[in-house]
Amino acid sequence: MKKILIWTIIIIIFLVFLVYFTTRETEEDRAAKERYNNANAEGQKCVHVLNNGYYAHKSLTWKLDQCEVPK
Repeated sequence: MKKILIWTIIIIIFLVFLVYFTTRETEEDRAAKERYNNANAEGQKCVHVLNNGYYAHKSLTWKLDQCEVPK
């Protein structure tokens, strides 16, 4: 019983660290979000259209570049 409790705690701690390190926002992510927020309405609309289509899996930076949003 004690082994099961220890292994459960170890697994929970491992999962907490895994979630923490995979959901961290990088500097590139912050810069892309700021670039999107500073874009005009036309640029934001373009990114929105790309995000709902075939290119939804592409990064925000790629979408901003395709929509010619200034850096």
